[in-house]
Amino acid sequence: FPPAAGAGGAGADGKEAEGEGGGGGEACDLQDDDYFGEYGGLKIHLEMLSDRARTLAYRNAISGLRDEIKGRSALDLGCGSGILSIFLAREGEASHVYGVDASDILHKATAKVIETSGLANRITLLKTKMEDLKLPAPGVDVIVSEWMGTFLIAEAMLESVIRVRDSFLRKQSGLMLPSHARLILAPATHPEFWERKILFWDNVYGVDMSALRKLACEEFLRRPVHTEVLKPSNILSTPQSIWDMNMYTVTVGDLEDHSSAFSFDVLKPATLHCLAAWFDVAFLPRSHNSSEMEGGRQDSKDDGTWYSTSPYHEPSHWKHALLFLEEPPSVYAGDKIHGSVNISRNKFLRRHFQIKLVVSVTRADSKRASCMKMGVAERGFETKETSRADINDQHKSLEIANEGKGRGVPPEGASMEGENQRAEHIVFKEEHTYFMWR
Repeated sequence: FPPAAGAGGAGADGKEAEGEGGGGGEACDLQDDDYFGEYGGLKIHLEMLSDRARTLAYRNAISGLRDEIKGRSALDLGCGSGILSIFLAREGEASHVYGVDASDILHKATAKVIETSGLANRITLLKTKMEDLKLPAPGVDVIVSEWMGTFLIAEAMLESVIRVRDSFLRKQSGLMLPSHARLILAPATHPEFWERKILFWDNVYGVDMSALRKLACEEFLRRPVHTEVLKPSNILSTPQSIWDMNMYTVTVGDLEDHSSAFSFDVLKPATLHCLAAWFDVAFLPRSHNSSEMEGGRQDSKDDGTWYSTSPYHEPSHWKHALLFLEEPPSVYAGDKIHGSVNISRNKFLRRHFQIKLVVSVTRADSKRASCMKMGVAERGFETKETSRADINDQHKSLEIANEGKGRGVPPEGASMEGENQRAEHIVFKEEHTYFMWR
């Protein structure tokens, strides 16, 4: 995970970064020209503003917290098109709003939008990087920012938000929106993606190109796949939080390296293609704590208090981040999926992250015996009825699994009962490293 050739350069303050997160004095690069260049045109803003769930979540949150915002000063970090600044002034009735952005969209379009809205006397736009921000006031009462990225932390904008919080938010009474965030993980099946990207090479217009499968895995699975939208039916177990953040206390150091263990009980038979990730954010009053973020809340609505990008809610422009396995195993109801995730930030290319995933599947002896009687192969086990080639065939059987015709996955609701044995054995294990950048 080394820096690219010639990647050294200035940090956000124009100097070589040192100390916390700076690679011990080594030169680092936030790639600001590329980053802010992407936000200088309308394409990305059209995508964000067209995300109804995302935009309304912020508007509803600001409106619902009007009593906490009314008559107070507010800061909109990464204001972009100015929509959140307008919500703060109009729905929140903030006394004054400072909209901060370093991209060219500010003077090309946002200033005109603010003027047209009739709020130019209550919204001040500042074209600057957050790290270089200077305000006419010593502090602000409210900070609002839509800093979240793929896998919650992609783009590394959160560091800038934390630094501005520490410099300008009133310590005892200041309001952070969102107030809390959490990264969620769940095992998932996605046969359509696997068919399009991996199994495709098995038969290309009658030509066997399966020799390219390994290359396809290296190219398509090296990064978290963030172009797919999952449905609840793709999820194989109850989702779990692997990272909880309190926006009043999270530090820049917390973003450098984070590890979390997970354990899932499989709820239905399928092929385990990936671990799926999404995020929730909460918009809670300062007097509340993070307890309202706990629990799955899959049946709740985005009500202005919190917002979820999960498969159980309206799709968002973030979609879902999928960590695909190279050799997806068959899993069954009652199997356990164990593992860990480590997320580390590149010390040189500061908007880049590395994700290390370790995942294993364990199966009770009774279920293992039933599987072997059915001629179903397990990773690490081969029955007389099942060859290594048959294991690959299991990936192709998911489409007909619930009809009871696939040898890799039994029909929905099939009994796996056998001898009453409690011991569990590892039937699959894989370690994988993914690289994530903007």
